[in-house]
Amino acid sequence: TGYIPINDKSGLDFDPDWFTEARQNKIRTGMYCQAPKKTKAYNDFWKSEYARCRDGMTVNGYTITGDNYFFLNYYQLYNLDTTDKAGSGRTVGFVKFFAKQYEYFHYIELCKRLRKNSIGLKPRGVGFSEIAASIGVNTYNCRRSTTCVYAAQIEKYVSDVLDKCWVQLNYLN
Repeated sequence: TGYIPINDKSGLDFDPDWFTEARQNKIRTGMYCQAPKKTKAYNDFWKSEYARCRDGMTVNGYTITGDNYFFLNYYQLYNLDTTDKAGSGRTVGFVKFFAKQYEYFHYIELCKRLRKNSIGLKPRGVGFSEIAASIGVNTYNCRRSTTCVYAAQIEKYVSDVLDKCWVQLNYLN
C-alpha cells in the first residue's frame, strides 16, 4: 500500500500539507477549483481529484490511500476547538491529520487488496465512525458497482454512521 510508518522515530520528514492542496484552496477561496466550469482546467482538476480519491497519492515517497485523501480534503465535521463553552455551538471544518488514522487507512487498503474483511476494535468517541462514514461516501462517489456494509452491536450505532454519511453527501452536493 506504500505505507511508511510515521512515529517518533520514522517519518519525521512527513508533512500532511503535501496532501491537502484541494482543501487549502477551499479554505482560502471558498472553492475547490477556481477555473470556470466546463473549461479544460476545471475538468482536469476534477479528473485529478477523482483519481486521488480513488487511488491515493504519493509525494516524497509517502503514500496516502484514496480514502485518506478524501477524508483529509472533502470530509467535514464539527470542530470542538471553536467553542468557548459547552452548548455554545460548533463550527464545521476539515479534519486534522493524525498518524494513527494514516496507519488505519493503510490497514483498510491492505484488507481491500487482499480481499479480506476488516474489523476495528476501539473505544467509543475517538472518531472512527467518522472514518467509516468517510470511506462509505468515498466508495459511493469513486467506485462503481460496490457495496458498503455497516454493522454494529446496537442499531443506533449503525444509524449514527449512516446519518454522518448523509451529512457528507449533502455537503458534497
